[in-house]
Amino acid sequence: MKARRYSPHTIKVLFGASGNQCAFPGCTNPVIAPETPVSDAAVVAQICHIYAASDNGPRGKPGLTAAERNSPGNLILMCGHHHPLVDKQWETYPADLLKAWKKTHEAKFQQGTAEALKLQESIQQMGFLRTYSDQQIVAEIEAIRQGRFINGYPAGQKAAELAERIERTELAGGSSELRAKGLAWCARLLCQRETLDRARELLKKSKTLAETGEARLAEAFIVATQDKDAALTLLAPMNTPAARSAALRIVTNSDRAEGAITWVERAGLTLDSFNAEGKFFHITNELTLGRWHEAATVPVVWTASGEE
Repeated sequence: MKARRYSPHTIKVLFGASGNQCAFPGCTNPVIAPETPVSDAAVVAQICHIYAASDNGPRGKPGLTAAERNSPGNLILMCGHHHPLVDKQWETYPADLLKAWKKTHEAKFQQGTAEALKLQESIQQMGFLRTYSDQQIVAEIEAIRQGRFINGYPAGQKAAELAERIERTELAGGSSELRAKGLAWCARLLCQRETLDRARELLKKSKTLAETGEARLAEAFIVATQDKDAALTLLAPMNTPAARSAALRIVTNSDRAEGAITWVERAGLTLDSFNAEGKFFHITNELTLGRWHEAATVPVVWTASGEE
């Protein structure tokens, strides 16, 4: 097939009016894929003719000049799925229908049109929903983090319920990063034998949404259910108070208080090596072993977030 060429003006008009979105109703596929850490941005749009590029093509209309066939008014941008669909099923998608799609789609990105105002209202609503969801995710994670230290608090149940809301209901509108952090925390709290598969599932979803430190911590807790040393190896490169505190919790779960105190001493760590939660666990281990003096002489400052 002979390559089709379009003038720079035509290309600019089409892409400028597209809103970086396929014009097929309901499709949200971009026409330009954003760059990734290892790849440049990519143009993935396909230019679809409303009236065919030739008389015998889909929606062909004899009598049109080449300039008319390839003018911006006869072209519409679509994704790689919908362009071949409308051409192969051209009887279902006649020219008048594609003209109406083009008019409605491009109007959404023209300032002052009714379609543009509707789009702006929708964006504002989505922005409000995202802000609300993010705030709720942060607040509920913090409530579970603090509540799990209270005897009888159903941390696992609360984590399972929060994960469901982040995945499917009112908190699903949150930002990718906050949802990723929320699911990672839920995965960490569900690292029990009966819920381990669910924890793995949530960790996978968290990583799909965004890369977060919380996911790496959750992964270490999941690995620790089978291999403590592998979990510690996973945490070591992070070298943060949160990572060292997670390691302390993992060692405590495996080797009890005496083993955890020995691990801290052999690693050359001090109380200041940990975040507030890690300090809590370290002091608790000392009290468990009757090291009253060491526990009593350590100043610890807590904040509402559990950090110093």
